[in-house]
Amino acid sequence: MEIVCVSCSRGEDEVPLTEWRYQGDRFAVCPECLPMLIHHREQAMQRWHLNRQSGGDDDAPR
Repeated sequence: MEIVCVSCSRGEDEVPLTEWRYQGDRFAVCPECLPMLIHHREQAMQRWHLNRQSGGDDDAPR
């Protein structure tokens, strides 16, 4: 199974990827898509279908 960026779907043969874990799932993000995860985490999680739970303090901006 090829690892691809959860946002842009490019593989590790095209761009560097960083693997992440969240709620028991693994996903990869490339450097170009990482700022979305860092600065707009809640929007990114929804867009990338990674939110299993909603609400709570974990969704609060930091």
